[in-house]
Amino acid sequence: MNIIKSKSNPKIKNLKKLIADRKHRYSNKEYVIEGVRALDDVDVIKEIFVC
Repeated sequence: MNIIKSKSNPKIKNLKKLIADRKHRYSNKEYVIEGVRALDDVDVIKEIFVC
């Protein structure tokens, strides 16, 4: 497991943009989901962030 400590990390920047920008989500075909139960409906998981 990698620990991200900086808000300027590219993964965190992308995560923030995915949350805020619908066009960014659709163009990258990436989505943000919350909750363990939601993972049951997902076909492919690219990355998991635990806060």
